Amino acid sequence: MVKLSFFNNKKAQDSGIGMSFGFIFSIILIIFFVFAAIWGIKYFISLNNCSRIGLSLDQLQKEVQTAYQSSAYSREISLDFPGLTKICFANISATLTGDLKIYDEINIYEFKEANTFLIPGSKSCGIPYKNIKFLNLTRIISNKNPYCIDTKGKFEIKYDPSSSGRGVVIQ
Repeated sequence: MVKLSFFNNKKAQDSGIGMSFGFIFSIILIIFFVFAAIWGIKYFISLNNCSRIGLSLDQLQKEVQTAYQSSAYSREISLDFPGLTKICFANISATLTGDLKIYDEINIYEFKEANTFLIPGSKSCGIPYKNIKFLNLTRIISNKNPYCIDTKGKFEIKYDPSSSGRGVVIQ
């Protein structure tokens, strides 16, 4: 008489332990993939925000250059600076007449050739300052140095060589 017993088999008992390990390993892999997906989405969103900041600075330079090459120019534009609160125009080597907190943040760029600063610099994707050419910085900062504009608003770009001298004024 042959006795067949599948439940008392040593291999059958080991496979039960193996399945529970496989199940736990699968859960760990699922958790890992979920976290990797969340990290990837956050990374691409921040990459998108950084590219929008760079494109907005390029658009600002193009508008200023277009205004400078015109005989007279006045236009309102909207620029997109996600994560930033202000864009400031300043002559760091001149006398401070504006907000001290902003000056504390931008004065570290004193020896850089820059006239435009993004606030807060920590969220500017490595572009905390830029030198926008063809600006009449003396006229822009005549009342406040640094002169800051809220990034949620519109920028008015004006150029009238008879009244503003050589260079473009941003308000």
